[in-house]
Amino acid sequence: MKVEPTSYFVSALKRMHKRYPRVAFEVDAVFTSLEAGEVLGDRVKGVSHPTYKVRMPNRDAKRGKSGGFRLIYYMELPVAKFLLTLYSKTDQSNITVAEIQKLIEDHFRGE
Repeated sequence: MKVEPTSYFVSALKRMHKRYPRVAFEVDAVFTSLEAGEVLGDRVKGVSHPTYKVRMPNRDAKRGKSGGFRLIYYMELPVAKFLLTLYSKTDQSNITVAEIQKLIEDHFRGE
C-alpha cells in the first residue's frame, strides 16, 4: 500500500526531530508497517475518512507510549494512507476531531 506524508506531517516531523532525534526511527517503523498493509492504532471517531491515532514511545524522553508520540493518519481505500500529523504528548495532550478534519481538508486542497 502506498503511504504518503502530507506537507504538514513533514513539517511536524522536522520540528520533533530537533528535540527528539530518535523520532525518525519510531516513524520509520510505523511507515514500514503501514506500507505492508497493516492498520495500526485506534480509530478516531467523528472524522469523515477512516482515521487512526498511533501511539509510539519517545525513547529520547525515556517515556513509554503514554508519554510518547502520536501519529495521525487516514486511509483513502484502497489506494493510500496519508500521514497527517505527529505530536509529542509532553507538548500537546490531544488533538481534536476538528483539527484532524481540517488537516484532511487542507490535504485535499493541496495545502
